[in-house]
Amino acid sequence: MATPGRLLDAGFTVCVERGVDALTLAEVATRAGVTANAVYKHFDSKAALLVATARRALQSLPPDDRALDPPDRARALMHAFLSPSAVSVRRFMAELAAAALCHDDLLELMGEWNDETLAGPPTATNTAAGRAKVKRCTCWCSAPVSWRRSRA
Repeated sequence: MATPGRLLDAGFTVCVERGVDALTLAEVATRAGVTANAVYKHFDSKAALLVATARRALQSLPPDDRALDPPDRARALMHAFLSPSAVSVRRFMAELAAAALCHDDLLELMGEWNDETLAGPPTATNTAAGRAKVKRCTCWCSAPVSWRRSRA
């Protein structure tokens, strides 16, 4: 397997095993069998590696059948995502979503991915302006929390 694929596999595994905050590019490189500097040849940052890993993880699910009408398509996608075989994908995506609340660079890259993939008119949360309104913090138990700033 080529180096980018090994890095994505290693990033996925480390994230599922230990979480996003415990993931280091050095560990990803070691697990992929490359030097730490080799990671930067393929990915600009930890956030870029994670978003690329997320894209790949979601592509591992059964194909999205765009021929289905929207409600059936949504049901099929949720069935695939919630199937027992996708437990690692769910764990990875949950880790990624939680980390994005605390890491602006990751939030921005995920927003760009969202902008690329969502069809339809922009919403309050899938535009750069909407994402800028999201306030992030960590509560006493270290669980990420997000809420919209109230209009003043």
